[in-house]
Amino acid sequence: MRFDKSFIIKTLPEMSIAFGHFPEQATFSIDSRDIKPGDIFVALKGVDHDGHDFVVQAFQKGAAGAIIAESKKDILQSIRDLETKLVLLVNDPLDAFVRLAAQWRLQFNYPVIAITGSVGKTSTKEFLSQIMSLAGRNYLVSHGNQNTKIGLALNMLRMKAEHELAIFEIGISRRGEMAELAHLLRPTSAAVTNIGHQHMDGLGSLNDIALEKRDVFKYFTEDSIGIINGDQPILAHVSYQHPVIKFGSKTTNQIQARKMRVSGSHISFVLKIYKKKYSIVLDHSHVEPCLMC
Repeated sequence: MRFDKSFIIKTLPEMSIAFGHFPEQATFSIDSRDIKPGDIFVALKGVDHDGHDFVVQAFQKGAAGAIIAESKKDILQSIRDLETKLVLLVNDPLDAFVRLAAQWRLQFNYPVIAITGSVGKTSTKEFLSQIMSLAGRNYLVSHGNQNTKIGLALNMLRMKAEHELAIFEIGISRRGEMAELAHLLRPTSAAVTNIGHQHMDGLGSLNDIALEKRDVFKYFTEDSIGIINGDQPILAHVSYQHPVIKFGSKTTNQIQARKMRVSGSHISFVLKIYKKKYSIVLDHSHVEPCLMC
């Protein structure tokens, strides 16, 4: 599984290779300020800035290559020693970048977990990451709160064959966006932490938000498992076409937190997983307040 010429041609048959020295291990950056030697800089156009204005700076910092718009190729004339670099010319760098990420992800058949919800996404992801670390698993976890389409693509391109699973956080702010991200990521399992009012302006009512969030399950297969907040009827009282595990404090949930107490920086509770019970004590001094939302 290499980011090489055959992979590029298969994924972006319409692109042109201006300079074709492929790095041994491809890593990507969209911010010239954070470029590390060996990164491939993707020149994206934003609201206030155009990444093409920083291509020269990216190479000066040691970038191994760049993905730029065909219409901006004249900027290459001011850069030296490109024979040792990779430069791809495309119609739309953002579209090309997302397509590369989608095709890269399809090479891996290990579990891919998506976490979404109005609050608690990052905390849940970090707790799951800690559990995997303690279990000695070789896994990928998305950086920080990089949960937009661009952030998701950046993290998907970090997937490697040696990983045993991958954990991603997904956030949305407009209608139809979750279906797009689910199509891009194709998670094999996904969790919806809860539904709240954080995105009312972009998504409408709580029912509308719940409908959008549930689209994280849109491309599930019969082997996929959804995890939902069973304390919220807006999630729990819905028919799903795939297995669903419910968590929360209600007795109707398969995963239930009971007798919860807060003492200083510690939370204690009885965790019931189906018929088995466990006494749990957590240190919440470094946990986001929204964790239990």
